Parts: sequence; structure tokens; C-alpha cells
Amino acid sequence: MSEEKQIEQGLYITGSFERIKTDTRKGKDGDFVVHSVELLVRSEQATKVYELKIKDPNKFNGVKRGQLVTLPVYARAYNGFVYYNLAE
Repeated sequence: MSEEKQIEQGLYITGSFERIKTDTRKGKDGDFVVHSVELLVRSEQATKVYELKIKDPNKFNGVKRGQLVTLPVYARAYNGFVYYNLAE
């Protein structure tokens, strides 16, 4: 029998891993670094790159470009746009 991984209930995004992105943002308290992972998601209607904010970029050290990954996410909306954060 093949062993299947149990997935907990929640919202998930499955896509092709693209890269880890690091940005420096300026705020009132000074500069801070924001990390995100980019996933390429293909559907019958469109192909889109989703940028998920992450806390620890080292989690994705062993992931190669083009590898399929499924990540748990939190979705939120602001000014008509949907944003996704990795559920860590």
C-alpha cells in the first residue's frame, strides 16, 4: 500500500517553486528585510505568480526551481486585492 500524507483542513496553494525574494523596506523605525517565496500557479484560465510572505527563508534551501510544492496559507484582502501569507 502506498502511504499518503494527511493534509489538515485549511487553505493551500500548490504551485511550481520559482525563487526566494528578499526586499528591504523603509519604515519609521528604520530599514527592515521582508522575505517571500514566489510560486508559479497554472490553471485552465491563467498562469500567475503568487508571492507569499515568509519568516524563515532557510526552510526552502532544499527546494529546486520547478519543483511542485503545496503550502498552507492565510488569505487576507485589502483595497480589493487578495494577499497570501504562509501559515507558519
